[in-house]
Amino acid sequence: MNKLINIKNRREAAMLLLQFKEKKYFHQTIRFSNVNLRKINSFLAYKIFVKNDLYADSETLYELMQPEGEKGVHNYHDLSPDLLLDALNSIVEPYCVFVEDDNRYAVITMVLVDGKEPLMAIIAVGSGTYEDTGANVNKLVTMFPKKNIESFISNLEESKILYKNDFILIKK
Repeated sequence: MNKLINIKNRREAAMLLLQFKEKKYFHQTIRFSNVNLRKINSFLAYKIFVKNDLYADSETLYELMQPEGEKGVHNYHDLSPDLLLDALNSIVEPYCVFVEDDNRYAVITMVLVDGKEPLMAIIAVGSGTYEDTGANVNKLVTMFPKKNIESFISNLEESKILYKNDFILIKK
């Protein structure tokens, strides 16, 4: 069963995300609508996103929002529903986009955690869902605050960086 969360309806979206923070649901796929991922393609030399929506596993959302210090499949990052929504709503105006791995891309948002570290989302392109392993969707693999972002980006292979907004300086 796919659960739909419209990120532009902030109040309802925050309430739904809070449910996923408070209880670990197994084997559910969440579809975030109105993310408009294809807008990112306009910054890039080639298209990476052919669909606008973003999907996530319920377990992934649960783990991202749990208090820091422990881990499941992902590290727990204590992200609030509001912080997740801020990142999802601003993902189409990224600070940087780079190739993470085969069919995985990192998008560094302009949303800062505690005014310091930007949130980085890892998105798998052409991924399946629990319900349909051949679904071919954009899937949120993880999202977390990235420390020392300028140093991190400067150590990437130049060919992996698909876009960087050089007019914006992220606080260190």
